[in-house]
Amino acid sequence: MFSPHLHSRIHFILSCCIAFLLPFKQLGPVQVVVFCIAALMLNWLLEGNFRNKFKGMRHRLIFCTYLGFYLLHVIGLAWSVDIDAGLFDLQVKFSFLIFPWIFSTRPMKTAAVDKIFTAFLMGCALACVILLIRASYYYLVQGENKFYYEQFSWFMHPSYFSMYLNLGLIYLIFACIQKTAKPRALWIMLIPLFIPVVVLLSSKLGQISLVLILLGWLGWVVVGKRRYALGFVLLILFGVSIGALLKFSPAIYGRLNGAVHALTTGSDDKTKVESTAVRMLVWGSAREVISEHPLFGAGTGDSKRALMSKYKQDGVTGAYSLNLNAHNAYLQILVSLGLLGFLIFMCMMILPLIAAFREHKTILVCFTFLLSLNLAPESMLETQAGVMFIGFFGCLFVFSDQSNFRLVLPWAKGDAGLGIA
Repeated sequence: MFSPHLHSRIHFILSCCIAFLLPFKQLGPVQVVVFCIAALMLNWLLEGNFRNKFKGMRHRLIFCTYLGFYLLHVIGLAWSVDIDAGLFDLQVKFSFLIFPWIFSTRPMKTAAVDKIFTAFLMGCALACVILLIRASYYYLVQGENKFYYEQFSWFMHPSYFSMYLNLGLIYLIFACIQKTAKPRALWIMLIPLFIPVVVLLSSKLGQISLVLILLGWLGWVVVGKRRYALGFVLLILFGVSIGALLKFSPAIYGRLNGAVHALTTGSDDKTKVESTAVRMLVWGSAREVISEHPLFGAGTGDSKRALMSKYKQDGVTGAYSLNLNAHNAYLQILVSLGLLGFLIFMCMMILPLIAAFREHKTILVCFTFLLSLNLAPESMLETQAGVMFIGFFGCLFVFSDQSNFRLVLPWAKGDAGLGIA
């Protein structure tokens, strides 16, 4: 329909728009990011040239795992009672079908990947500023404290936005420590913006991920640069900061203390709704459902129905009243699709990791480890905020060239990175 160059331009611009809009996915009734994804797919279809696209497809086995995982959800409708719920689940997971087709047959070059991720950082930064301004307004004008957890995270659940920001921090840190072109001061300034926002979001796994990222950065300073004195000072500063945070932030201390107490002592109180305590009860019920449907699961549309029935049977009234899913992506897959679905999903995680080590894609390695950690306490494959993020960046990183972490502006001159890799 258009010239190949124009299709490439549209492909790149829409990818930048998706990356920029991901942190705002739940802003208002109209999800603009969904329209951008649809436009990206339409541009891919109208461009044609399918023979050459499929001939140049990268990582075919990884592509097959994405396709197989989605098709298994389609097949899972055959043993589901709640077809409407199953169709909705297919809609949520549609990114696992679209992005592998688009990025494996039309992989981005290094410069394009870097610009797309820069757009994502810009979106995250704008979202952080909006959240801080909004919380300040409520505090100064209406006397309400919205600087904490779900009241602070306006666009999506705190766990998801924390994961977004932590991936951004990883990218920024790599940009700072690389030996080639250094990033502009604008990007370096995002580090002291993202860190306190992750703290205010108060996601336990988000804060654990943040601590691991900062410790990794500190380890590079000490081991990689052999700056032992600086490393010691930073370690003391890091410890003091954590101590001060726990001392002067009762809300954050209360969440962490409640989690530790639930993990170390357990509880027979099945009415609990505290996040960690109720998760442990939910995981127990989920394991019972898995034991009843070990190979193929309860079905694409019946996972929630099976869990709710088990909560009611086990007397887990807290989880039942909140209509909770398994709150663990691995268990949720076993509940829905059984061992077969779980094995395919693990291939989706492990094969890209192997490819990342072979191709020295550091950001993909970090993305996979960050993702595997954050999937443990949340069923992130049950929401578009999780599936879009995982599908978009997972496919962008694995099917494209390695990024050089230059953090140039997306609209910077030069089209060298807009073609097929």
